[in-house]
Amino acid sequence: MGFSNIEVGLVALLYDIGKIGQRVKPKKDFLKFTEEFLKQLDILDKELITALMNQDEDHSIIKIIHRAVQLNKEKLPDCLSSPFKKIHGIKDVSYKPKDYFYDINDLSSFSVYPKLSNQNHQYDDIWDRLVNEYKEIDFSNLKEEQIFNKIYSLLEKYTSFIPSNDPSISLFDDLKTTSAIAACLNETKNQDEFLLFEGDLSGIQKFIYQVTEGENTKSYVAKSLRGRSMFVKLLNEFISKFVVNHLKLPLSNVLYCGGGNFQLLLPKTEEVITKLESLKSDIETYLYDNYKTDLSIVFGNIDITLDELRHHYSDKVQALKEQIKLNKKQKFVNLIEKDENFFVSKKDNHAVCQYCDTKVASKTKKGLHICSTCDYLINFGEEIVKDDFQYIVYDFENKESQDSVFTIHLGHLGQIHILNSIQNKDYYLIESINHVDKNARVKYIANLIPKYNNKEIVTFDELADKTAVGAKKIGVLKMDVDNLGSIFALGLETKSVSQVSTISRLIDLFFTYELNHICQSIYQKQNNQDIDGYYYINYAGGDDLVIIGAWDKIVTLAKEISDKFKEFVCLNPHITLSGGISIVYGKEPIRESVMEAENSLSKAKNEDAKKNKLVIFNKAFSYDKEVDSLLNQQQVYLDFFKQDLSTSFIYRFMQEGQNFEDEINLNKIPLLVYSINRNITNKKMREHFMNLVSTVDNNFEDFKNSSYSIKLALMKVREN
Repeated sequence: MGFSNIEVGLVALLYDIGKIGQRVKPKKDFLKFTEEFLKQLDILDKELITALMNQDEDHSIIKIIHRAVQLNKEKLPDCLSSPFKKIHGIKDVSYKPKDYFYDINDLSSFSVYPKLSNQNHQYDDIWDRLVNEYKEIDFSNLKEEQIFNKIYSLLEKYTSFIPSNDPSISLFDDLKTTSAIAACLNETKNQDEFLLFEGDLSGIQKFIYQVTEGENTKSYVAKSLRGRSMFVKLLNEFISKFVVNHLKLPLSNVLYCGGGNFQLLLPKTEEVITKLESLKSDIETYLYDNYKTDLSIVFGNIDITLDELRHHYSDKVQALKEQIKLNKKQKFVNLIEKDENFFVSKKDNHAVCQYCDTKVASKTKKGLHICSTCDYLINFGEEIVKDDFQYIVYDFENKESQDSVFTIHLGHLGQIHILNSIQNKDYYLIESINHVDKNARVKYIANLIPKYNNKEIVTFDELADKTAVGAKKIGVLKMDVDNLGSIFALGLETKSVSQVSTISRLIDLFFTYELNHICQSIYQKQNNQDIDGYYYINYAGGDDLVIIGAWDKIVTLAKEISDKFKEFVCLNPHITLSGGISIVYGKEPIRESVMEAENSLSKAKNEDAKKNKLVIFNKAFSYDKEVDSLLNQQQVYLDFFKQDLSTSFIYRFMQEGQNFEDEINLNKIPLLVYSINRNITNKKMREHFMNLVSTVDNNFEDFKNSSYSIKLALMKVREN
C-alpha cells in the first residue's frame, strides 16, 4: 500500500510529540502518548500506526520514519537554551557565555528574552492544553493537507519554546524538519537524494517605493507604501506554499520564509524536477505580465544529502546564496528565450499613472490618472490598517469567498484573502494576524502605523508636524543584523537544519513580534492624545527593518532596538545590529529618504570590522559607548540652552568640532579657550567646555562627538 507524502510527513511530525507527555509521566513510554495522537486521525492507516508502535523495521514507512527521526529515547531537557550564547568566532572580541533559558510557554504568552535561570520548566500545564486543544479539532470533511496544516499550526503554537533532545534546538523545529525529511524520503523511495530550493524576490525596494510624491498624491503615499510592503511579504509567503502544495508536499517542507526569500526541501526525482520547472515558469510569467521588471523572482537549487542537512546545512545555504547571486544577473533569461519581442517597447498614447509614473493609467482617483496596480495597492493599504484585518487565507483553487474584506488576485496561481472573521474553514491555510486563534496558525507581523482617532493614516508631513519636538522633520531608520551569513557559516557549533531553523525563527520573531512592543512602549511613555502611535513600520522581517517617524523619536528608537537586541542575544558581542538614519522634511520624496538611510547603513557596516554602529548626520557612532554619550550629552546642551547659552558661540564651537576631521589641530585650541571665556559666564557651562578643550589630546573622540550632540540639541529647540 502506498502512502502519500503528507501522510508520512504527518506521522514524522507527531513521532516525538509524546516526549512532552513523558516529562509529565516519566514511567510511560513516549510512543504511547504519540499513539494517542495518531489514533485520532482517520486518514492514517491503522496498520501503519501498529507498525510504528511495534517499531517494525520491515515496514517500508517505518524505515523512512526512523531515518528521518534520529532515534533518541532520552527525556527532553528542562528548558530551551538560547542558541545565541554559543555563537562565536565572528569578531575579535572576548565573550564568556552564560546559561540563558526561555520559559516554557506557548505563542500566546511567550517572551523572546531568555533568562539566566531555568525555573519555569512546568510541562504539565502546556501538555494538558496541547492535548485538550488537539481533541477539540474537528478533522471531518478536511483534506489531508488541511489536516496536516491544522496539526502543524497547533504544534508550532505549543512546542516552539520547548526544547528538543538538543537543548538549543526547539522541539517544533526538530518535528518540522523531521517531517520534511520523511516526506522527501517517501517520494524518493528512501533514497538520499534531496534538493535545497530557494526563491528570492528581486526589486523589492524599487517596487515598494515606486511612488511619485507631490501635493496632489501625498495623502496616498503612506497607504501605497503600506499596501506595497505587505503585498511583497504575502507574495513571498504565497509562492513558498504554492510550490510545496503543487508538489504534494507538506507545509513542513518550507524550511524558511521571510525577508523576501524562502528555502524549501524537495525530493530530487525526475517528476519533481519537471513539475518544478513548470511551476517556476508559471510564477515568473505571472510576475512579468503584471509587474514587468519592477518585481521579479530568482530561483536556484543545489543537491543536498541527509548528512549535509544534519551537519553542514548552513554551508549549503551559503552555497545556494552564491548561486542566487549569479542567477540574478540573468533573471529574465527564460522569459527572453520565450518572447522574441521581449526588448521591443510598445508605444501607448494613453495617460501615464501619476502615482508610479510608469504604468498606463486606467482610471482617475481624486482627479488624478492612476493605473490599476497603484489603485489596487492603495486600496489594499487602506484595508489592512483597519482593525478588521484579522486573518490571511491562502487559496490555490480560486474559490469564491463571502468572508473576504479584500482579495489579492494572483491570476491562475490562486489568491490571498484578507478576513475579519472566519466563517468558511475550507481553505489550504488560515493565519491569524498578531493574535492566537484555535482555528488558525498564528502569524506575527510588525504592522504599526500612526493613525488619527478616526483611523485615518497620518501622512509623513503631518507626522513631523504633530509629533516631532523642535525641527518638524521625520527620520527614516534602516537596521539589519551584522554578519548574518558569517554567523551561519562560521559561528555555529552545530550547523544542522534544525539549529539554523531555530535561530532564524527567533530572529524573525524579534523583528515581527517584539518590534511592535518596543515601538509601543516608547509611545506609551510619551503618549500623544491626537495620534495613535509614533512609528510607521514600513517593513520588518527576516533580519532587517525600515521604520519612519518623527526625527527625535527615531533616534530614541534606534538606541532602544539595539539595547533590546543585545538582551535578546544574551549580550553576545558576536551578534549585533547596525543602523542608518536619514533626517528630512516630511514633504521630501520618501524613496530618496530611504535611499539616504540605506547609504548610512552601508557606512555603519563598512566603518570597521566590528560594525555595531549607528550612522546619523553621516557620522558613525558605536552602540557600545558613543550612542549613549551622544544622547546624554544632547540633554546636557538642552539644559544649557535653557540657561541662555549663546547660540552664536555654540554654532562656532560645533563647526570647529566638525572641522577637526581625524587629526587634532592644537593651533585652534587657544582661540576656542578665548571664545569660551568671552562668551560663557555660567561657571558650570564654562567648566564643561573648558574640560572638552583642555583634554582634547586624550579625549579627541569626545570632543568631535560633542558637535553632534549639540546639533541634536539645536534641532530640538528649533521651531521649524
